[in-house]
Formats: sequence, C-alpha cells, structure tokens
Amino acid sequence: MTTIPPPRRLTVVTDELCELCRRCRGWLADQALLVEIEFLAVGSDEAIRRYGALGARRDVLIVADEHGRIWAGPDAFVMCLWATAAHRNWAHLAARRGWRTVARLVFGSVSSNRHRIAELMAGRCEDGSCDIHGHPQVVSPGGQRP
Repeated sequence: MTTIPPPRRLTVVTDELCELCRRCRGWLADQALLVEIEFLAVGSDEAIRRYGALGARRDVLIVADEHGRIWAGPDAFVMCLWATAAHRNWAHLAARRGWRTVARLVFGSVSSNRHRIAELMAGRCEDGSCDIHGHPQVVSPGGQRP
C-alpha cells in the first residue's frame, strides 16, 4: 500500500458571484499559509478542465491537492483551515471523530444560509447560486462519490 504524502499545494474552487465566498477567499489569501493555495473561479474553463462537473458547481466548496484528492463541503472547509498557520490546530480538532459532526453542523449552517449572510454583507449572490443543496465528502473529478 502506497502512502500519499500530505498536500503541499491546494486548489480552492471559489464562487466569485457570492459576496460571502469572495470575502472567505480574501480571508484565506490574507492568512500566513503552510501550503501554497491557488484559487480557481467556479465555472471557469480551467476549473471544468481539471474537475469536470465539480468545477462548475456553485452549491459546494471544492478543494483539491496536487495528488488528485478532492474534498467537498465541510471537509473542504477543514482543508482550508489546515492550510493556515494560525488555524491548522482547529483543522486537526475538526477532523477528530466527535468534532467532525460539530464541524459539519457549523459549515452546514453557514452554507445553507450563505445567501442571507451575503445580503447582510451589502452584497448579493448575483445569480441566486448561494443556495446549498448538500454537502458531499470526497468526490472524484467526474463528480461521482468514490
């Protein structure tokens, strides 16, 4: 069995039409990072080329590493925290058995209300895409769950 090393580079697929998503991207970009972060816009040619149908989904956060692993929803959020110097410990805590449920609930609550949160930020999701319909875990580039 081959062990895949930890990521040294993450790609975060972001929804540039959503105010909350833009602000979260800005927050992450401003952090002291322990791994390199690349941002791709949802629906961009490059996001679709790399991740197929996942690259076009506005309803879920997608994070991928250079080894081909892809995280979605709450697990993607935990990977974003893991990438930061200040919040890696929180990511390790959120990945623990009992805390995973808490992380999923918090992320799910924010995600399912992102349209309202964006409105409060004096911005809106320009196309109504801020409605979240589910939170899959790790998925393949073709959009299928393993």
